[in-house]
Amino acid sequence: MNDPPDEPGGSPLPLSSDELADLPNITFSAPSPGYIVTVSTDDFDTDISTPAPLSEPDQKRKRKLLAQKKKDLLPRHTDLPAVNPPLVADSNENIPKNNPPIGRTIYNESDSAPYIIHVEKVVASPNDGATLHPVELGKFLKKYSFKSIIDGSVKSIGRRKITISFADFSEANSFLSHNSLESMSLKAYIPTFNVTRMGLVRGVPADWSPEEVKANMSVPMGCGEIIKVRRLNFKSFNDGSVSWKPSQSVVITFDGQTLPKRVFICYNALPVDLYIYPTIQCFNCCRFGHTKTQCRSKPRCFKCGQGHIGNSCPTDEQHASCCLCSGFHFATSKSCQEFKIQFLMQKHPNCILQHLSHTLISCLPALK
Repeated sequence: MNDPPDEPGGSPLPLSSDELADLPNITFSAPSPGYIVTVSTDDFDTDISTPAPLSEPDQKRKRKLLAQKKKDLLPRHTDLPAVNPPLVADSNENIPKNNPPIGRTIYNESDSAPYIIHVEKVVASPNDGATLHPVELGKFLKKYSFKSIIDGSVKSIGRRKITISFADFSEANSFLSHNSLESMSLKAYIPTFNVTRMGLVRGVPADWSPEEVKANMSVPMGCGEIIKVRRLNFKSFNDGSVSWKPSQSVVITFDGQTLPKRVFICYNALPVDLYIYPTIQCFNCCRFGHTKTQCRSKPRCFKCGQGHIGNSCPTDEQHASCCLCSGFHFATSKSCQEFKIQFLMQKHPNCILQHLSHTLISCLPALK
């Protein structure tokens, strides 16, 4: 994939038996909608002699000690040649920077509430220490008497980013174009996921350009128009060289919050599947959800887990130590338990994951 996909929308997909088989240490439970879920230590198979569960800081400290003990038992190979990082996250390498938004600048009356707006602090450098506090922004909203703001909707979603929800679309549009934002070095915009939906369409001729696909494609009545068409590419290996070739799959971005079940192209009906955003991993700190260019954390080696960049580390995969799960593999390996958890949490945002070392509970209602 050469271009970065936009944030997907739509409903989560059901879990498959193959995905469950890949995760032996994870159990799934689906409570009835509307009930409060309480997870206790009784849910796990324990012995009477098992000590009480550790707190989160103690768990992190214990994992670090175990990882250090494993490293001490391994022989040191300082004479090994440096190797390149494995190509396991191709989507990270092909993400261009500063992509123009493909959503809308205002809400329409046909859009459904709440009308979400993201507010971001404008800084000269990404390493700037400036922050945006939600209470300070709330004071700013109160000063200029903005209306129809939903109580409790002002929340911090990043170091310099805050989300606000409006009950009325016209008031949300008025806030987007208010002159006071620029004077406070603030930028307000509609998040793409709230006004678009993304679908995967297969069976489109590989030699068609995105413009040709868009010109010959139509949507069922009641669905939003097509905003963007992006072709997915795949890697081709020939005589040791790697090249990218176009596939017959395209990602379609639809306007609005409805994902059609099918689209029509030259009198053919092609099914539309929900597009799942690829799992992004940082090659600087090895954490998920951002790329190296956006990272503000200290570097961690994806080979040995120490505090340095992994590209120059001589550790090979046989002597690797994962800084995410303390396993004997690179932190960029797709066989890592943490990678599998991140993948399932992204693909099924309403599922409940119970892990042996920690419990991850996402949003309700439960997976249907």
